[in-house]
Amino acid sequence: MSGEARLQVTSVAGNIITVQAPARPAFSVVANPPLTTNLQNVIQRFDADVAATGVKYVAADHAVNTSPATFKPFIFYPGEGERTFQNVIFFDEGKDRTPGEVKVSKRHEEGHAKLWSKLAAAHASPYNLASPIVLCPRDWGRLMRHSERATMLIMRCWVMPILIRG
Repeated sequence: MSGEARLQVTSVAGNIITVQAPARPAFSVVANPPLTTNLQNVIQRFDADVAATGVKYVAADHAVNTSPATFKPFIFYPGEGERTFQNVIFFDEGKDRTPGEVKVSKRHEEGHAKLWSKLAAAHASPYNLASPIVLCPRDWGRLMRHSERATMLIMRCWVMPILIRG
């Protein structure tokens, strides 16, 4: 990824953030909620957005789930007339997991649930057997990479202020 252009924040005014990539014109985005919003409001809004997706939480055995939490958007073979989009987070609170690991991993997977429930292109997945459209492997890989980046950004916005405040 060393050849990719990196965005740089050039100014912040209220909830307007201006960013620029090397050799490109600057552009502005609106931070929603505004950057001045306190952390508790951000967390409450994120939790409400996640709840609105209808995500389900299912306890999983460590033998099935190798990480503290895993997001599974689709099932391979739904029943007749059933949807393939399942929107489930499997989590493992086994003896070798700390509560912090499970909480952070669940929050990361909630970011995926939030993105996938709103992103139509994610449903053009090779794993969604009900979709009449499937992205080419290159585009699917890019979508997954961007989904992971967006979720990591959510994690940074959620975890870093907590770590900074101690």
